[in-house]
Amino acid sequence: MNRLKGPRGTAAVDPEALKEAKYAAMVTEPVVALVSRLAVPTIACMMISSLYNMVDAVFVGKLTTQAVAAIGVCYPFMTFVQAFGYFFAQGSGNYMSRAMGAHRFKDAEEMAVSGMVYAIGAGLLFSCLGCVLLEPLARLLGAYEDIMADTLDYLRWLMPGIPFMMGSIVMNIQFRFQGAAARSMIGIGCGAVVNVILDPVFIFALDMRVAGAALSTLIGQVCGFAVLLYQMEKHGSVKLRIGKFRFSAQLLKEMLCGGTPSFFRQGLGSVSNICLNMTVKGYGTAAVAAFSATARVMNLATSAVNGFGQGFQPVCGFNYGAKRYDRVKKAYRFTVAVELAACLAFSALGMLLAGTMIGLVRKGDAQVLAIGTMALRLQCVTFPLICVISTTNMMTQVMGKVTFATLEAMSRQGLFFVPAVLVLPRLFGLAGAAWAQPFSDACAAVISIVILRLVWNELKDPDDPGTGAAARTAGRRPHGEQRANRH
Repeated sequence: MNRLKGPRGTAAVDPEALKEAKYAAMVTEPVVALVSRLAVPTIACMMISSLYNMVDAVFVGKLTTQAVAAIGVCYPFMTFVQAFGYFFAQGSGNYMSRAMGAHRFKDAEEMAVSGMVYAIGAGLLFSCLGCVLLEPLARLLGAYEDIMADTLDYLRWLMPGIPFMMGSIVMNIQFRFQGAAARSMIGIGCGAVVNVILDPVFIFALDMRVAGAALSTLIGQVCGFAVLLYQMEKHGSVKLRIGKFRFSAQLLKEMLCGGTPSFFRQGLGSVSNICLNMTVKGYGTAAVAAFSATARVMNLATSAVNGFGQGFQPVCGFNYGAKRYDRVKKAYRFTVAVELAACLAFSALGMLLAGTMIGLVRKGDAQVLAIGTMALRLQCVTFPLICVISTTNMMTQVMGKVTFATLEAMSRQGLFFVPAVLVLPRLFGLAGAAWAQPFSDACAAVISIVILRLVWNELKDPDDPGTGAAARTAGRRPHGEQRANRH
C-alpha cells in the first residue's frame, strides 16, 4: 500500500490506496469470513445503541411504575427522530457502497458530506420545535396526568441532544458501508459507557430522577458524536469535508431512494408505539409500563439480529455495484442461516425466562411482570421470522429497489401492526394487544418471501450461474483468477 509522509514525518496511508484496498477486500475476500468480520462490530453497535434506552429503563425502573411508563411514552418520539437520522444515513450509505463498488469514489465522498449536513440541519430543526412544543408533544405521544410531569422532565433534556444523535447515526452507518464498522463501534461504545456511568449519579446521587436519565443520555450522545467525528477524520476512507458539500438534485434523489425504506421502517415503528400506548393506557399505568419493558427487551434482541444483517449490507452493496451477484447470494444465505440460529436460541430463552427479563426493568410490580411476561412470550413465537424480514429488506434497500424495500419496511410496523393493535384489543382485550406483533410478523414474513423470490430471479443468469453477470460486465478474467475470486 502506498504511504505518504504525515505532517511530522510519520507515515500516513495514501487515501486512494486505502480505497482500492477496501474495494479489493470487499469483492474478493471469502464472503463467510467477510460478513462475519463486519458483523461483529455492527452487532456491538446495534446492541450498544439499544442499551441507551435499556439502561435508562433499568435505572428508572428503581423509581416508580409511573416513571417507567413516562419514558415508555417518550420512546416513540425518539424512534421518530431516529427515522430521519436513518433516512439520511442509509440514503447516503447505500449509495456510497454502490459507488465505491463501481470505483466512483468522488461521488461517494460528496454523498457522505451531503448526508451529514442534511442530518444535522434536520436535527437542529427538531430540537428547536421540540423545545417550543414540549407539552403538546407529550400529549400527542399519549402522556396523561399521572405521568405528565415525568414525561416533560425526560423530553426537556433530550431535545438538545437530537442533532448529535442524528449526526452519530449518519457517521455510524457510513462507517459500516465503508467496511469499517469497528470504528463506529468505538464511538458508539464511548457514548454508552458515559451514559451508564452517569445514570446512577444523576438519577440517585443528585436526585434528578427521570430528568437525570435524560441528561446522562444527552452527555453520552455528545461524547459519542465527538469520538465518531475524530474516527472519521483519522481513519475513514471517505472524509467529511464541508467544502465538498454541494446542493445536487441527483444526490437528493439517490438519498431519497436509498433512505425512504429506513424512514418508513423507523417512522412507522414510532406510529405503532404511539398506537400501542394509546390502546393499552386504558388498562392502567402498569400495562403501559409492561409493554414498554417488553419493547426494550425485544429491541435488544432485534438489535443483535439487525447488527449481523448490517454486516451483510456493505458486502451486498459493493458486490452488487461490482456485479458479483454470486457473492451477493452467498452472503445472503449465510446471513439468514446465522440469524435464524440466533433467533431460535433467543426465542427459547425468552419463553423460559420471560419473567426474569421483564423484571430487569420493573421487578417490584406484580402486574407489570404478569402483563410483560405474556407479551414477551407471544412475541418470541414469531421472532425467528425476523431473520427473513430484516435481511431481505436490507438487501433490496442496498440494491436501490425502492418499491420493494419500502413495501417491506412499511409492512411489519405499519400495514399490519397498526390495524392489528387497533382492532384485536376490541375483540380480545389486553391479550389482543399482545397478539398484534406476532400477527404482524407472520404477515410481513409472507411479503418478504414473495419479494425475495422476485429479486432472486433478477440476479439469476442461466448462461453463467456461477458468477452471474460479473464476468461479462467487468471483462472475462483468466480461468485461474476467476476460481481464486469465486468465494
